[in-house]
Amino acid sequence: MQNIIAGIIGSLQANEVLKIILDLGNILSGNVLTFNALSMKQSILSFEKNLSMNVKTLDNDYQLFCGMPEIVREIPFQEYKKQSKNFNLLDVRTLKERAEFSITSIHIPINELPRRLHELPQNKNLIVFCESGMRSKRAIQILRANNFKKELINLKDGLRNVKF
Repeated sequence: MQNIIAGIIGSLQANEVLKIILDLGNILSGNVLTFNALSMKQSILSFEKNLSMNVKTLDNDYQLFCGMPEIVREIPFQEYKKQSKNFNLLDVRTLKERAEFSITSIHIPINELPRRLHELPQNKNLIVFCESGMRSKRAIQILRANNFKKELINLKDGLRNVKF
């Protein structure tokens, strides 16, 4: 559902850009458009700029607060192999995926991660992986939100292209 909503809102934003570029219609400057995907209702709320406010910096947690993904450091598998002693490795794939192919690592499926955080050693930086690298990025967000102390690194492209 989130991808659909992102597409709808993206189309609305593109429409606003075209209206500005082509100087057509009424642009929404000074207004906020709300959209309810369940009812398909839209509302336009007007507001005035508060001239006494002057934003100079954003809070450190601005990206997290706004739901924007944080930058995640990634490492290719070949690079990991060269430095493997420096890292712990966490597999967040399902049991079925792990049974098909695995490498030596701690295994906690992503859906179990929030309740099994205590099982993760914090003596080394942690490389997190899945099949493609997407669930592992989500796992890193979970770990950061739970104040994991060591550096969290995503295995670039997951196990998709791992060759031994």
